[in-house]
Amino acid sequence: MLFKDPNYKEWVEPESFYPFSSTIFYEEDQNIHRDQEGFTIEAIKSSVWHGVSAIGVKIKTDKETLVFSSDTVHDKELWVQLYTEKKVQKLNLSKKEFESSSVIYGDINDYIERIWSQERYIEATNTFDNAVVIHDIAGRGSIVHTDYKNLKTSSLDKGKTLLTHSPDRITTEWKLCNSGKIFKIKENNLYEMVDGKLFPMDADIYHREDGRYFVGYKNEKGKHLIYENDGLLDIAYHEVPKVGIPLYRVDLYEDISGKYFPMSYETNAFLYERKDGKVERVEFTEQGSTGKVLENLRGKIRNR
Repeated sequence: MLFKDPNYKEWVEPESFYPFSSTIFYEEDQNIHRDQEGFTIEAIKSSVWHGVSAIGVKIKTDKETLVFSSDTVHDKELWVQLYTEKKVQKLNLSKKEFESSSVIYGDINDYIERIWSQERYIEATNTFDNAVVIHDIAGRGSIVHTDYKNLKTSSLDKGKTLLTHSPDRITTEWKLCNSGKIFKIKENNLYEMVDGKLFPMDADIYHREDGRYFVGYKNEKGKHLIYENDGLLDIAYHEVPKVGIPLYRVDLYEDISGKYFPMSYETNAFLYERKDGKVERVEFTEQGSTGKVLENLRGKIRNR
């Protein structure tokens, strides 16, 4: 649909141009769901840019707000361009014929003069205020997700953002989600629930590789080096890579069901979670295998 905005006097595609709060195109009743338990569930569109139309979801209580941002590109420079750039129409008919036509045939992008309204831009930048956010992430060069290096110039709060939809191998200073975990928002702070207890996500580094999940804590004598290469972080064991900027060293711990254990470096040993929830370090030798139950260090590492 093409629509001539009464304020801009420009032709726009209203589904992209207006936020849901705009009464020019949408009804005043935004159909926000409120249930008896005190939850408010609201569809949000202003901050979602995925090429095709998409929405996110905002869930609120009296004290907490959670935003699932959906598949989107969070790029404030792009957002500014979307609302400030005036495009020249590519008409295949006269201006008079275009203005008087009920139906035209062609690529709608040839007729749109502005993609976003300023109202949508302002609402997009304010969407994540005082909220915990679940946000999809990409490595680099994605056109439908947020590149990791663009997070630092986003509207997101690192301490209140949980990354998901990430590459199979990723190293990040932002909190990283993993399947099977349970998280809780308490007064707009993010916690992980492990064995019925709440723990802050206080690691300096989160790392995923080969289906395993790790956390890192800064230590000048740590065995692993964190370095940056073209906006992405990576992790190296002892050696300094030929390409990249060294940042700091960390001790690495393996995360198993939200419990943290010292990383096993031997090729003949691995960590194994038993049915009773305890984690063993199993080692294979010529004489057979041995196992040792390990102490969960979650919540104790900062004090070591």
